This record gives sequence, C-alpha cells and structure tokens, in this order.
Amino acid sequence: MWLGVIALLLCGMLVVGWRTKTSGWYGEQRVVVAMAANVLYTLYASTPLGLLYHRREERQWREGSDGERHSICSTTEVGPDCRIVPVPMMSDNYAYLIIDKATDQVAVVDPSVATEVVAQLREQEMSLGKKLQLSHILCTHKHWDHAGGNADLQALYPTIQVPLPVPAND
Repeated sequence: MWLGVIALLLCGMLVVGWRTKTSGWYGEQRVVVAMAANVLYTLYASTPLGLLYHRREERQWREGSDGERHSICSTTEVGPDCRIVPVPMMSDNYAYLIIDKATDQVAVVDPSVATEVVAQLREQEMSLGKKLQLSHILCTHKHWDHAGGNADLQALYPTIQVPLPVPAND
C-alpha cells in the first residue's frame, strides 16, 4: 500500500513540476527536486513509514556499533542542583538528561533511543547514590531521530509528561 501511495505522489510531483512555469529545464528540475524533498520529509516525519525507517537505522547502529558510542561526552554541573548529561544516540545524535539534584527529577531532551536513556539514567543513579525519576520528555522537533524513543519511554514511565507547544494564536 505504501509503495502505491509513494508512486502516486512521485508521479503527481513530476506532472506538476513539468507544468510549472519556470524558465528552462533547470528551473523545472529544481521544482521537482524541491517537491520530492517535501514529500520524503513528510513521509519521514509524519508517518509510520518514517518510524520504520528510524527503527531500521537504530537496529543497524546497534548491530554495527558493538556498544561503542560515537563520541566521548562530559557531564556539566550547573550550580549545586543541576546536572546536564549528554547521551550519544545512534551514529550522530545526542539526547540530554537534565537532572534536578534537589528534587531527583530528570527531564530528557530528544530521546531517540529509549534504552540508551534508561542506561544513562541508571549510571547517574549510581553516580549520585540515589533513585532518580524521569519526569519529562522534551523534543526540539518531531523527527524520529529526536523523538523515536518517546513511546518506549512513556511505556516504561507511565507518569512521564510530554509538554506540547501551544499555538501562538491561543
């Protein structure tokens, strides 16, 4: 079914691209490429097809990384009560744990892979010598490589909050 939808969309883009009033082939080619990019972006960011692609990328990363991270990160202490911990994700992304040491609550930013977040949370509990509560998920934008772990974290932590942006006109 998805292949049929994609094929239909691509055919529609080609027809619209060639009918667009632009000067010469280069202008028409630009329109078609821009339209194809928009369709592919929408498929990746807004459909189950994008999630399947993300899961495939995650699986390939796990199989090829042998548990190694793509970079070495350091924890940042911000005052006496705040700790920020970068968590390398997949081949080139990061999530961040923001730990409030006074309340033991933790927010995670851009959790692409839930298992990596949970593992780092456990490491921080060992480091601080106390139980931490993952309380919030914050996403900078809705790409699977930034929000792919949201559902898994919500299943593991049913009380976790995921604030949503409020439209500007409300």
